[in-house]
Amino acid sequence: MEIHYSTSGTGSSNSHGTWSREAARFALAGTDTDVHAWIDTDRAVAQGQDDRETVLYLAQISSPTIAEAARKALESDASDAPTTFLESGAIQAAADDNRVQISRILTTEPGTAVRRAVTAALDDGSPKALHTFFNSGYQEALKEDDAVATASILAKAGPYTKAHAEAAMEGPAWIRRNFVASVQYKTAQLDHDSATHIAAIRGAIAAAAKVAHKAQEVAARAQEAAAKARDAAQDALEWADKATKSSDRAASYAKEAKDNADAADKSAAAAQASANEAKKAAATARSAARSANFSANRALNAARRATASANSAQAAAASARASAIQAGKDARTAAVAASQARTIAAAKRQAEIAAAARAAAEAAKKARESGKNPIDTPENDQVKGDDTPWWRDAGWWANATNWASIGTGFLSAGLGIVGLIFPPAAPILEPIAGGLAIASVALGGISALFTGIEHGFTSSEFWASAGSAALGLITFGQSKWIGAVGGSKVVTKITQFGHDLVSPVTGLLGSLGF
Repeated sequence: MEIHYSTSGTGSSNSHGTWSREAARFALAGTDTDVHAWIDTDRAVAQGQDDRETVLYLAQISSPTIAEAARKALESDASDAPTTFLESGAIQAAADDNRVQISRILTTEPGTAVRRAVTAALDDGSPKALHTFFNSGYQEALKEDDAVATASILAKAGPYTKAHAEAAMEGPAWIRRNFVASVQYKTAQLDHDSATHIAAIRGAIAAAAKVAHKAQEVAARAQEAAAKARDAAQDALEWADKATKSSDRAASYAKEAKDNADAADKSAAAAQASANEAKKAAATARSAARSANFSANRALNAARRATASANSAQAAAASARASAIQAGKDARTAAVAASQARTIAAAKRQAEIAAAARAAAEAAKKARESGKNPIDTPENDQVKGDDTPWWRDAGWWANATNWASIGTGFLSAGLGIVGLIFPPAAPILEPIAGGLAIASVALGGISALFTGIEHGFTSSEFWASAGSAALGLITFGQSKWIGAVGGSKVVTKITQFGHDLVSPVTGLLGSLGF
């Protein structure tokens, strides 16, 4: 699997993470002056913070090279350094790791299409070409090779494997990938076990037939001897002929028994070989699952941290605005005070993010130097949630779906990054990342519903949350609405404002995925 990094110059303008959402909600719940402050200042601050949170997340799940590049971006004096890192810097930083991973693919005896794609990427050698290979070339080549491999297996398969291969040929590409990568070995083991059983039974039958014909031979020889004793020459010849035929049949069945025994041994060995391959495939699948769980756990933690920081910033802004109003200040002055408080909170979080990125880069470096893989461990056998009882109240669900909405955005990037560390996981995880953006929007709507249940459907909290959902829908279908009012700059900003409220999945995150 691979990282998808947007190369668009407007990539950062599509960032709608926790900070952007909370800033938009704060403005929506305030006055017109707060909305103007959001348009002029707060949106850019929140957007920058969302990019920084994303860069930190990547630093915590990536290789030492990318983690170090992320650290430098977060510590840079240039305010747009994190955004630049997401748009292009990560691709540059990942080049060497990508080159190594692509070269390793050649050692796995890939199919013709994959080998051709690998050769083309390595011959080009540019960071973009290496990135493009993991971004799209690898998956497309695997689809082609998997179709060929499935057809080839089908042509010479046993009954169990044939049934599964036929189903795979009729199904989507991911089913063929699963069949080629693991299922074929399990079904081959069944086929070989069945063949072993059949050969063993046939061998036993042949051995019994040999014994029977050997007994008939002995009986015929006895009759032959008796005939000779009474000078019945013709009878002796007939019994001698019968004895010879029984001996020949016994020899034939003995050979058949031996052949079946050899076939049973061969099938048993083949079954064991298939079992060994199945174990290898299971180990690969386990590593892929652990990689996904590692990214998911980090995504959940990142979402919680981002949500807590953004909420803290909004609380500081709300407190500053309330203090200004109580002091008799006008709405504009109160909005400025709130904006300044948010900026201060953002600066504090920036320092925390930079420190966390340094720690992540150092941890990644130490893990590589010690030869330890922090991903492929039993700790990542499952996704770990928190200990909060889910049944307590709707408010918990409102908050949970809110940060889960953010988490799906982080996870989209994380599932992509997995391929940089473990390329075989790419064909499995790539389709999952595509649905995370839809899940994020849906979770935003669910959050609004639970907000209404918790605070009442006439409360300001619900209207702020519901308004964000409604504005998000307008954003996704904004052309007619903007056209009806002339598409002014303010209207365009407001529709973008609605998009910020309900879509925490950034354009950058949507295009991330190694």
